[in-house]
Parts: sequence; C-alpha cells; structure tokens
Amino acid sequence: MRVFERDVTLVFGYCYSFLTIVMIIYCHVIILNKYILCRDTCKKNTMKRQPCGNKSLSDILNRLTEMQECQQVMIETLLRQQEETNEKLKTVCEMFTQLSSQQRNHFPDLDREGWVHVRHVAAVSDGWHPANDQLRGTDEYRFDGAWSKNFEKEVSGYNEFLFAFGDHSKWLVATKESVTGDNYADTSRCIERSSLSPNSKHEARWYRRVPNKEDPWISVIDHGPAIKSGDIVYGENRFGRNHWARGPAIHGGADVYIRCVARDGYLSSQPIEAVAVPSSYDPPSKK
Repeated sequence: MRVFERDVTLVFGYCYSFLTIVMIIYCHVIILNKYILCRDTCKKNTMKRQPCGNKSLSDILNRLTEMQECQQVMIETLLRQQEETNEKLKTVCEMFTQLSSQQRNHFPDLDREGWVHVRHVAAVSDGWHPANDQLRGTDEYRFDGAWSKNFEKEVSGYNEFLFAFGDHSKWLVATKESVTGDNYADTSRCIERSSLSPNSKHEARWYRRVPNKEDPWISVIDHGPAIKSGDIVYGENRFGRNHWARGPAIHGGADVYIRCVARDGYLSSQPIEAVAVPSSYDPPSKK
C-alpha cells in the first residue's frame, strides 16, 4: 500500500512539473507578444512623427520585470519540486531493489539456515575460482580477490551447497550428491531451489569432467544457454570468457556456501554429535 501511495505521489509530482513548464512557456509567449506589439507601435509612431507612449512602454517594461521575477520564482519552485521528486524516485527504487532481493529473489537467510562461507572470488578478478579440486573442497588459498577454505574442516559432514553471485541476483542450492556425487557431461542434475525457482526443485545440465580443469560448471539453467545469459554460478581454474564476463564480473563476484542438513530437516552448520551415556549413570525412578 505504501508503494502504491508513493507511486501516486510521483505521478502527481511529474504532472505538477509538467504544468509548471507549460506555464513558463505561456508566460514567455505573452511577454514576447507584448514586446513585439510595443515595438511595432513605436515604429509606427516614429514614422508618423508621433511620440511613442513612453508611459505605456514603461508600464510594459515594469510588467515584463514583474513577470520575469515571477518566472524566476516558478523556476526555483520547479527545481525544488524536481529535487523532491528525485528523492521520492530514489526511495521507490531502493524499495523495489529490496523487494526484488527479499520477496522475488528469495535469497536464503545465511545465518538462520546455517550456511558457512567457504570460497570466494571477487568481481575484479580475471576469471573464475583459482581452485582445481572439482569442488571437493581440498584446495586452500588466499590471493588478491580470491580465497578458499577446506570444506570438511569448516563443516564436517556437509551435504548441501549454495552457489551465488556476490549481489545475490542469481543463486542455487544443490545437494553434495548432485554436485560431486560422480562425473558427468551435459547431464541433468537436480537443483533443490534457485533464484529461478525458489520454491520448487528443477534440473539443469552441468559438466564435471575429470580432464577439464575448469569443471565443474554449475548453472541455474542448462550450461549452453547459461553462458550467454550469465547464469553460470560456479567454475574453476580462473576460466574467463563469457562464462565469467556475463556473470560474476558484473554481479559482485561469486561465492560458495556449505551446510549440513540432518535427515529430520534440522538445519545446522555442524552435524549433531552423539554423547555416550556413562555406564554408572542411574536414571531416577519414576514416581
């Protein structure tokens, strides 16, 4: 409702600005017509050797001065109104961006869902992640604009991945089995949810070939179309070209998150450890 009210305010603001501009143009036309009329009258009087109506001309000049002052006030009002309109437009844009991120994009709540940040490459880099571990999470490094931690050390028993651009505009969640369960080439793999389908599963064709150091290629849609549309969310070996340029390079880089999800649906960044009960423990008797 607030967005609608602000939209209506913007419409009225632009209408007011338009009418103000029309009034300024109208004033200019009136002033010009009176000036031309006065000039022609003076020319005729001069030719007839009749004195020009100095008083009338003076009145017109005074009127002209008054209208110019009025025009200046109207211009200042217009500029002030334009600034207010720009501020309102900026507010609406910010609200729309937030709405897109939270309600339309449905990017996962990293803290609440227990996601742990384990790999990053910045937008200023010249290509994808420097890693060559095929997403096993064994490569550890820290370069300018890129870093990676050991996945298993960060989250023992992790079983889900979250791949995302730095600005969270595109992302997907997939199980460890779907991503690294085996090798595949142009094969449909299951995506739990994504920026394309935040509430349901879908599939996309990915690549994870042993000889190819840039693999795996993880994307929101099939790999081929994803190159052109900028929907690839993971790649390795600093691979560049359109695979990189149309995605993370213009969307704040790329990130990898992991977590452990128990079978009962409990979300945690660490698995639940069983605690052994001492043999000497004597439970209290029921009354």
